[in-house]
Amino acid sequence: MKGLSLLALSCIFTFPAFAQPAAGIEKMEWQPASALRVGNSINSLYRIWTTTGQTTDLWLKVDCQSGVKTQLFAEVSSPAGKAVRVYGSDAISRYAPGVVIEPDADSLLATQPDLNVCRQQVAVPQWRALAPADEQGNQMYLDVSRSERSADVLNLRLAKDFALEYRDSTYAAPYAVKVTDWTLHCDTQQATARAEYSLDSAGNLTDYRLAANSSTELAAPLKQQLCAIKTLRDYQGSGQTLLWQQKAPADHQLTLPDFSRNDAAILQPYPLPDEVKEHMAIALNSPQQQPGFRHLSFSQQQDKEIGGAYSATIDKMPDGTTLTLEKLTLGQVTFNTQSVRLFNLVSLKKWDSLAKQPSIARTLENEFRLPPRAGMKYAWSSQQSDGKSLGQQCRTAADWKQASTINPAFPGRYLEFNCIDDRGDGKSASSDYAYLERLRIFIRIGYQEQRQKRRFTFEDVVVKY
Repeated sequence: MKGLSLLALSCIFTFPAFAQPAAGIEKMEWQPASALRVGNSINSLYRIWTTTGQTTDLWLKVDCQSGVKTQLFAEVSSPAGKAVRVYGSDAISRYAPGVVIEPDADSLLATQPDLNVCRQQVAVPQWRALAPADEQGNQMYLDVSRSERSADVLNLRLAKDFALEYRDSTYAAPYAVKVTDWTLHCDTQQATARAEYSLDSAGNLTDYRLAANSSTELAAPLKQQLCAIKTLRDYQGSGQTLLWQQKAPADHQLTLPDFSRNDAAILQPYPLPDEVKEHMAIALNSPQQQPGFRHLSFSQQQDKEIGGAYSATIDKMPDGTTLTLEKLTLGQVTFNTQSVRLFNLVSLKKWDSLAKQPSIARTLENEFRLPPRAGMKYAWSSQQSDGKSLGQQCRTAADWKQASTINPAFPGRYLEFNCIDDRGDGKSASSDYAYLERLRIFIRIGYQEQRQKRRFTFEDVVVKY
């Protein structure tokens, strides 16, 4: 994986979310129409343009009493039009809580007065209940301070206050209140959502969608009720107002895994098909065909193939498979992948931190058996639940070598495997492995480029038996 093309927010903040010095800031503007005040704080959208043609929509929550600024999330776009959602400081395409930031004294946020949202005229919401709560305890509100009528056209800000806190199906971002800006034509009863905001129980913005990405609809009785209001600013409703309070989480919500440790419970709920289990049983039918260690961890310097910092934790599972947690850090962004494999090579289950669900082997063809022999060919292939194919075709070296030449902590001998990978993207890739005879495990030691071997440097090797 190569480095992501992300905006250098370090040009604005002392907190460098993504370092890419070549992309200078051309301008930064506050977007007043998207401001959302909750108590003393304002959720605000800032649009940033870079000299390389990128744009970033950056959401901050600013506490106007304490001055604390929290970076909620950013939508980073490239000149090609692709956008990446980044939560907090480094969570790509998955929700993470906001992080407090402190602008430099000479940054745009500190020196450009029109970027100080607390000095702008952001209306204090005046929420009016449109009806009693429904059977689920959810209730609709109208913000009369941000709603107006022009003849038969209503521009409205509505909120749906949920009784519970939910998680969305895209980023697993929590929401307890959804605010939507609407344009309602009373003569045709046509309603169009202009923008939709999701907020958690504490009033932190967790998602923002423009009209094209909103699936919200306005019910016919509610449209009729709103059109019957002659003066929106004077509307009192039932007298209730929207209160921000902690809410219990709803059941059966999307929860993305915590990759802070190599936890077998993450992939355990996802069973393998019987056909795949049969191949597992054949490959692992004796203790001598299973890993010869309990725990293995190491870090690697991976040359120029991907750059960044890489580390792996490999644990032997009771059934003889390996559970591997890999961490790749590019700049300040960490990507995680957890995998269940045969011999730490043949993929059975995999969940990476950019995915909402794991990829599970649906079929498996496997020629790998332990111990391998020098001068032979081996291969495996599978079809995954995400529709991709995975596999490797490998040739072993003619001679065994001392494993200590890879790192002094590795015991015994190793046999080199040179493999061509099918990684499911339609492109072949190179991987070189060492089969460690004493540990009965494969570890990737490098790759080949233009017929030249590129080797990784192993550090911090820990083996537990």
